[in-house]
Amino acid sequence: MRLDLALVSLLVHFTGGLDSVFPFMYILVIFAAANVLERGGGLAVGIVSSILYAGLVLAEWTRIIRPAEFAGGLAPLRSMGYAMYQV
Repeated sequence: MRLDLALVSLLVHFTGGLDSVFPFMYILVIFAAANVLERGGGLAVGIVSSILYAGLVLAEWTRIIRPAEFAGGLAPLRSMGYAMYQV
């Protein structure tokens, strides 16, 4: 499940980050973990996925990680909310 979460995090980052349309993929990983693992494992995957997404959002918002600008047209590049951070 760790590989699944890493791949979903990369997918979200490279398809627009904060503007991505793929954060729902975390929910699919959590559902899969809840079906395969016991209750504690599903809960742990849910906590880790929320930490990963919150960390990705925080890192892109504070510009620790530069948002990927080559989203391939899947997400609007730097839409509302980023106008004051343009350099």
